[in-house]
Amino acid sequence: MVTGHRSVLPRIASEGWKSIRSKLRLHGGATARVLSCGVLLALAACNAEQVTAPTVPTSITIDPPSLSLTALNQEGRLTATVRDENGGLKEEAPVTWTTSDRNIVAVFAALGLVTSRGEGTATITATSCSGNCSATATVTVNQEAASVALSDSTLIFSEAGVTVQLTAKVVDVEGYPVAGDTVTWSSSDVGVATVSSTGLVTSVATGTADITATSGSASATASVTVTQWSSISAGVFHTCSKLGEGAYCWGENLSGQLGDAATSSYRSVATHVVGPPNTWQSVSARYDHSCGFAPSGEGYCWGENSRGQIGNGDTTDVSVPTAMTGAGSWGSISAGWYHSCGVAPSGEGYCWGENSRGQIGNGDTTDVSVPTAMTGAGSWGSISAGWYHSCGVAPSGEGYCWGENPQGQLGNGDSIDVWTPTPVGGSHTWASISAGGNFSCGVTTSGEGYCWGYNYWRQLGDGTRTNRSVPTAVSGGHTWASISTGRYHSCGVTTSGDGYCWGYGNYGRLGNGSTAHRSVPTLVSGAHTWASIAAGNRYHTCGVTTSGEGYCWGRNRYGQVGDGATSNRLIPTLISGEHVWESISTGGYHACGLTVGGGAYCWGRDNYGQLGNGLALDSRVPIKIFMPN
Repeated sequence: MVTGHRSVLPRIASEGWKSIRSKLRLHGGATARVLSCGVLLALAACNAEQVTAPTVPTSITIDPPSLSLTALNQEGRLTATVRDENGGLKEEAPVTWTTSDRNIVAVFAALGLVTSRGEGTATITATSCSGNCSATATVTVNQEAASVALSDSTLIFSEAGVTVQLTAKVVDVEGYPVAGDTVTWSSSDVGVATVSSTGLVTSVATGTADITATSGSASATASVTVTQWSSISAGVFHTCSKLGEGAYCWGENLSGQLGDAATSSYRSVATHVVGPPNTWQSVSARYDHSCGFAPSGEGYCWGENSRGQIGNGDTTDVSVPTAMTGAGSWGSISAGWYHSCGVAPSGEGYCWGENSRGQIGNGDTTDVSVPTAMTGAGSWGSISAGWYHSCGVAPSGEGYCWGENPQGQLGNGDSIDVWTPTPVGGSHTWASISAGGNFSCGVTTSGEGYCWGYNYWRQLGDGTRTNRSVPTAVSGGHTWASISTGRYHSCGVTTSGDGYCWGYGNYGRLGNGSTAHRSVPTLVSGAHTWASIAAGNRYHTCGVTTSGEGYCWGRNRYGQVGDGATSNRLIPTLISGEHVWESISTGGYHACGLTVGGGAYCWGRDNYGQLGNGLALDSRVPIKIFMPN
C-alpha cells in the first residue's frame, strides 16, 4: 500500500512464495535471489492491496470571502481550505498569508489572523500549491462609535449667561478614538441651558438640564445645574452669601465665622456652610460671627461667642450653624457687633449677646447667651442691631431704641443708657431706622429723613456739629427713599433717584469732588439716578444706578473702588467689567456685589480671603467668587 510518498512492502504468506517459484520454475535459494526488488513488488501487488498514487494540492479557497471590522486593533479570523484535483482536503498543505496594505490590515503570515490598523479596505491573499494556487478575501475597516465620553459629567453655573465648552471623545469597541465622527449635541431644557453644535454650553436661567452628545448609537450626558447668588453680606473681614438654597462664607475664620466646621485662619474661596439646615432663607455677616435662618424660620448663628452672641446658651465659639436656644421661628435676624437681634413671624422681638450697655433691652446689663425678649416691648416689624445700641420699628410705625446713649443715639431726649426699648422722640411714623456706630438715622413713611446721636463728623446732616438726642431733620427738605449709615458719614437716595452724602469727607467718600466734610446732604456728582447707595464701614462708598451701573468712590488703597487703580476717587467711578449690578455691599476695605444674572463678585483688600476668589490677593477689579466644586 502507499501512504503519502512512502512505499511499504506487503507481507506474503509461505504458500504464496511456493506458487511464485512454481510459475517461474525457480528452484533453490540461489535462483530466488536473482529476483529484483522491483519484480517482487510487482508480483506481490498481484495478490496484495492495490497501491494508490500520491495526490497534490491544486486549489485553495478563503472563508469568509469578505470581513468587516468596526474598531482599530480589532482581530478577525480568515480560514484557508486547500484541496487536490479530486476535491479532497489537503490539510497538511502549507499556506502563506499576505496583505495589500499593512496600514489598514495586518495578517499573521501562518495563521490567517487579521488585525485592523486603520480605516479603509485591504486585500488578504492566501497562497499554497507550492505557489501555484491562491485565493483572496476583502477586509474592510470602518470604525463605529461604541461609547462617548464627555470632558465633564457635571456643570454647575452660579449665574446666567456663562459659557463652558464641553468636548466629546468618541471611541470604538476597542477604546480607540473614532476620527472624524459626527457628534450631535442637545439640551433637555433650553430654558435652563443651551448647547451649540460644537458643545458650547450657555447657562440661561435657574434650574437643571441634561446636555447629551450623540454619535451613532452611542451617547453620553452631562448634568447642568444653574443657580444664582441671591444675597451678599460683606462683613469687616469675612463675607457671606446665598447661592441657590445654600449658604456660603469666605474670609477670616479664626472664630469659626465661616460655618465650615473648622477654625482655620481664613478661606479664600466660597466655603459651604455646613448644615443643618441645608436650605437658607437669609444669611448675614457682621464682625466675627454670622447669622441666618431657614425657610421654615429656624434661626442659627456661628462664629465668635465670647459674649453669647450665638444665642445657644454658652460662650464657646462654634464653627457650624447652631440653633438659638428656646427660639421658635424667625422672620428676620440682624447681626450686630457683639450682639444680635431678630423678629419672629408673629412679631416678637429678641436680642442676645453682649449687654454691657443694655443693648439687649431686657432691663439689665448682663450678657445673655440665649434669645431674650425685650422688656415691655410689644410687636416688632424690624430691629437693627448696631455697635452698642439697638433700634426697632413696630408694625404701627412707632420707633424705639435701647442701649448705649452718651451721644444721644437712642433719640429719647437725653444721654443716659437705657436698658429697655424706649420710644424715639418726635411722634414720627417710621418706615425704617438704622442703628449705626454711635448715631442713628431713619426715614418716615412720608419720606422725611431724621438722624440723631454723635455728630462730631457732621454725619447727622443738620448743618451743625452738635450731638442730637432727638431725631433731627436732615437738611434740604428732600423726600427720602432710604438712608444708609456708615461709620463717620451717611448717604441717602431720594424718591426721585438723586444721591446725597454728608459727614466726614476724608478720602472723597462723599463723592462730591472734594475731601471736605459736609454738614448737610451734598449731591453726589455725576447726575446719576440711583437705586441704592451703601455708606461703607470705613472710608469708601458704593452705589447702583437704576440702569444697573455700579460706582464706588473714596479711599482706594486696596482697590476697593474696583476701577483697576489704587488712587482715591473723589467722585463716583464706574466699576470695571461692564456688569449689570443688582446690589453692592461695602465691607471694611472691600466690596462685593450681585449682578442681575445672579453672579457674585468682590474686589478690594483680600488679607483674609474676604474676596473669595481663591487667590488671597488684593484685587482692583471685581473677580468672580470661586466655587470649588
